[in-house]
Amino acid sequence: MSIIRAIKLRLGLSVTPANNFVLDASADNGTMKLTRETGQDIILVDAAGKVTFPQGYDGTLRVGPFAGSLGVIDLDDIPAWVNRITLLLDKLSCSGSSQSVNVRLKVGGVAVTSGYDSIRMVLPNAAGNSVGTDTANLLVATTLAATDTVRGVITIQRLSENQWQGDMSVYRASATAAWVEGTGSIALAGPLTGVQILSSAGALDSGSLVAIYEA
Repeated sequence: MSIIRAIKLRLGLSVTPANNFVLDASADNGTMKLTRETGQDIILVDAAGKVTFPQGYDGTLRVGPFAGSLGVIDLDDIPAWVNRITLLLDKLSCSGSSQSVNVRLKVGGVAVTSGYDSIRMVLPNAAGNSVGTDTANLLVATTLAATDTVRGVITIQRLSENQWQGDMSVYRASATAAWVEGTGSIALAGPLTGVQILSSAGALDSGSLVAIYEA
């Protein structure tokens, strides 16, 4: 088998430079990029293999599954072109009783822990329907026992540049089974860079999650 080795490859035969591309792997650091011949970056690959699209991406990207046994699930480096995030929860569980599966947004890689306007309804529970509010989390799915699991769908959508809304419809499998419905919103201080899924105390300890990013 023969291997063609090149550090820079020109693609295209157009007399207009903007219609041609250059695949460039000349940097000796494990990175690569695809640019137009005019120098405009189209696709960048860093040394860890992460791909970014500087001009945006009109499509869908699926990531995961992520194991609940990680304790905390951090979805970092969410591309700037993302306007909608769908989280598919499959039997996530917390390590202790009277906890909850919480969702927070991240700015600059740091979880935001205040400023949310969040409300949830548990229907029914042992004493009937219950309502709760929260300012420290975008969404809260309550659990009662360490053996409880949560599954369902959470969507997080951009309302304006840095304002986001989350909506939740999940089923709590429990001795006191219930549907947990919720909604929450926040105006972030900067661009969204990540989403964190965690337990209110202790840690997540089982189940899994898949995330779908949409433009």
